[in-house]
Amino acid sequence: ASYNIGIGEISWRKNFGYIQTSPILNEGHIYFGSLNGTQYKAEASSGKMIWRVETKSPIHSTCAVSGGAVVFGNDNGEIYCINTNDGSQRWMLETGATVYSTPMIDNGTVYIGNDDSLFKAISLTDGAVLWKNNLKTKIISGSALYGEQVIVTCVDGSVYSLNKSDGGVKWKFQT
Repeated sequence: ASYNIGIGEISWRKNFGYIQTSPILNEGHIYFGSLNGTQYKAEASSGKMIWRVETKSPIHSTCAVSGGAVVFGNDNGEIYCINTNDGSQRWMLETGATVYSTPMIDNGTVYIGNDDSLFKAISLTDGAVLWKNNLKTKIISGSALYGEQVIVTCVDGSVYSLNKSDGGVKWKFQT
């Protein structure tokens, strides 16, 4: 459903299945995944579906949108990069473990972790893994940039600062 907070009313309501991801608004469209394994693009103003991509596995990973691409993971451990215009697949990377994490895209690089404990930097262009670091704990959260550092939190309660260029640990803080 779309809710107009200015006037306090529902603008439109559609059934896209059970959704546990956050909708991402980009250029008048919303992008979101559902537990039926489908990633959607819909018009923000009307809810009209533009395209849908079937992944055959539940999607808990909120997507990231940048450079004409939408990136997300699914419970089968697959990370997808989809063309925002037509929903065609640019690339797919199999990780072997569930992806709950929200990807972050910066300067043509996707940063994402998953249940295999590997935090990865992936080329947005072709899906090549640029670097990976085994943090020895599941990663279900998104990450943030701070200068040349990627900040990520993990299931073991640790906060890591990784070098953006090679994934090396700059520091670790146990909460």
